[in-house]
Amino acid sequence: MKASSSVSSLAEKISSKLAFTVEGIDDVPSKSLLSVTGSLADVPQSARRFFASVSSPAEILSSKLVSRVEGTEVIEGGYNFVHVLNLETGESGRPFPFVLRFPIDPDSISRWQTCTAVGCMLYCQRHPYLNIPTPAIYTYSCKYGSEFIAMEYIDGDNLSDVWLDLPEEEQKDVLTQVAEIMRTMRTKTSFKSIGGISPDGTSCPLVDGIDAAGGRGIVDRLGLYNIGPYESVREYVQSVFDRQFHYMDQMLHKGTLSAHEAEFKKEMSDYLNNLTPEEAFERVKSKRDAFMAHPYDCEYPFVLRHGDLHGRNVVVSRTSPRRILAILDWDFGGSHALPLADQGFEVSSPDEDENTDVRVQQGEKIHRAQLLLDELSGELHYDSQLMTLVVSTRLYVLDGEASTVRGNDDVASVCADSNVHPVDAAV
Repeated sequence: MKASSSVSSLAEKISSKLAFTVEGIDDVPSKSLLSVTGSLADVPQSARRFFASVSSPAEILSSKLVSRVEGTEVIEGGYNFVHVLNLETGESGRPFPFVLRFPIDPDSISRWQTCTAVGCMLYCQRHPYLNIPTPAIYTYSCKYGSEFIAMEYIDGDNLSDVWLDLPEEEQKDVLTQVAEIMRTMRTKTSFKSIGGISPDGTSCPLVDGIDAAGGRGIVDRLGLYNIGPYESVREYVQSVFDRQFHYMDQMLHKGTLSAHEAEFKKEMSDYLNNLTPEEAFERVKSKRDAFMAHPYDCEYPFVLRHGDLHGRNVVVSRTSPRRILAILDWDFGGSHALPLADQGFEVSSPDEDENTDVRVQQGEKIHRAQLLLDELSGELHYDSQLMTLVVSTRLYVLDGEASTVRGNDDVASVCADSNVHPVDAAV
């Protein structure tokens, strides 16, 4: 993570991005909520008026009523800047703390990412029987170039930061709470389609752990394929093939993404050792054609999924007994087929400042926690055919397949030249 210290300078940097809109998002305007959770009862009237009056992150950061909470810095995450701020209300004699987050680069995220993050948190709040805690939302905007969320400040620790220091019994207790949330999402939620969740509770296009970097977001907006919501698993899988096919086709053949050519070349270089980009595209095309001609489909419940559930997105109380206070960052959330529900929770990671022996011990401890969580949350049905289809056009898969074919060809060549048995040649 990177840090910055100037509220006003960041306001100036993002102010030039505030004039843009995008079709499909304009009907999800800035809104001041202050009506969903019980925690909003303590919001001062002056704070309510302030949140109702703002419509962009620059407007918030440039306000003379807003200052950074002492001792905090701007967090630069994978997609968003996160500020912990104070709002001077003049009512209680002390400032009102809140969190402001907004995209680092609006062009590097899905147009529906902020919308889905808001929608998923509100979904949890509108269904309190789920017992999935999320921050109260004070106001937000989903308009391109001025996306932001102003939300409740949760006074706690990130689970990943404190995990290695927790006593064993406390670790098990926290894992039990995580497991209960995962089971709840799998068994107590139900949706009619696969997709994101809009702030009003309706389905919207699925973000699904993908970003808009490298020009992918531009292709998403060309209307070449269905970006969701999806009425069936087949529709969703078809979109996975379509997205990779059209992205590579636009980049290699249509000339519409020339501004992102350097990013594309780097991605191809990072992942392809046995294929050229054109050869990779031909493999994607062949797989897409084969799927379109195949009658594949499957029936599964559509359930709530976070999409990025790990210890860094879980806030726990600062004192024992540790309790989960909030699940953060629902950008990749929404409804999905049950086999693709959240699993593989990464509770923490070894401390980079420790020596190798200590990091190995910490890694083993974290792995045992993963096994325990899998046991507590219950086994998730694994559909090997579905999973194979979903990952089949990823570059590392395509390259791995090419490497295997090339290896088999080499073995066959050796056998032809020297009459060596194929098994002996492979060994």
